[in-house]
Amino acid sequence: MIHVKQSFFIITLLIIFHLSCSVSCGIDINLLNNNWQINNSYNYDDYPVLRKTGENFLILLLTDTQLEYSSYGQLDFSAISQTFSMIHADIQTYKPDLIILLGDNAAGAGFFNAIEGERLITFLDSFKIPYAPIMGNHDGEGFLWSSDDNRKEVIAKIFEKGRYSLFKRGPVNLGVGNYKINIVDEEGSLFFNLIMMDNSRDYFNHDQVEWYKWIVTGVNSKTGIIVPNMLFFHIPLPETSDLYKELSVSNPELASEYFWEPVSGENSLNYGMFEMIKEMQSTTHLFFGHDHLNILNSEYQGIRFVYGLKTGTCNYCDKDRIGTTLITLKANQDDENTIEILIEYLFH
Repeated sequence: MIHVKQSFFIITLLIIFHLSCSVSCGIDINLLNNNWQINNSYNYDDYPVLRKTGENFLILLLTDTQLEYSSYGQLDFSAISQTFSMIHADIQTYKPDLIILLGDNAAGAGFFNAIEGERLITFLDSFKIPYAPIMGNHDGEGFLWSSDDNRKEVIAKIFEKGRYSLFKRGPVNLGVGNYKINIVDEEGSLFFNLIMMDNSRDYFNHDQVEWYKWIVTGVNSKTGIIVPNMLFFHIPLPETSDLYKELSVSNPELASEYFWEPVSGENSLNYGMFEMIKEMQSTTHLFFGHDHLNILNSEYQGIRFVYGLKTGTCNYCDKDRIGTTLITLKANQDDENTIEILIEYLFH
C-alpha cells in the first residue's frame, strides 16, 4: 500500500510539473494536436490576404536585426536604437506594403530576448503596416528552461500577438512558423504568394518539403494556373554553396564581391527541398540571411538566390554592408500576365 501511495504521489508531481512548465514556457497543450499530414485539405482562407492597391507592391526585407547590445561585435548600448532608426528611415522613405523579417530578429540579447521581442513588435506595430517574421536559429535563445523548440514558442506567441503581425505558429511537426501570405490584385484575384518557412534547425525536414509541395499544389488547384511565389527562410540552402563554386569558376570577381564569409548551409542535411522547388516550377526567388557579411542576387538552375542585406549594427557585420532590402512586385509593361520583380539593396 505504501508503494502505491508513493507512486501516486510521484505521478501527481509529474503531472503538476508538466502543466506548470507548459504555462511558464508559453506552450499551448492544444498545439500537440496541430500536426500537418499530406492528406489534409488545403483551405485558401486559412492564410492572410494582402491587396495590391497601386501599380507596385513593395516589401521591405529586414535581415538578422539580432537585437542585442553590441555593434560590430563590440559592447554598445545604443546598437538597438541605431538599428531601429535605420529601419524607421527606410519605412518612412519607401512606405512598403509589407515588412518581412528573415530570422534572428530579437536574438542575441541572451536572457532579455523575450523583452526585446516585445519591444520589436511594439516598434513595428507603430507603423501600422503588416509584417511577417520567420524564425532564425537564435530566436529561441535566452531562457534557462526547456528545449529550444519550447523556447521558440515564447517568441512565437510574442510575434503572433502583434496587432499588425501576420505570423502564424503553423503545424507543430514542421517547426515554428511555417505559413504563407496571399497577395491579390485590385480586383481581388490572387496573383502572387509569399511562403514563410522555418529552417532554423539548419535544414528543411521531409515533412516541410512535402508541405511546400502541398501549399503550391493547393494554390494552383484553386486558381487553375501556376501562381508564382517567393520563398523566405533563414539559413541558406546547401545549393547556395554550389552556386558560389560555379561563380568562382565562371566569374571569380563577382564571387569575391558577393561572398565575404563561408556559406553556412553547405553541410546541412538535405531532404531535396531545392529539387522540389524546381519540380513545382512556381518559386521565382529564394530569400535568406544568417551570413551577415554576404550579399547575393544571382540565378542558379532557373531560381534566383538572394541574401537579404544585414539590417542594423547589432552583432557582427561590416559597416559597408548594412541596411535593408527592397523588393518590388509590378506588372510587366510588355506582358500584363507576368510580374516583374525588382530587388534593391538599401545601404546605410
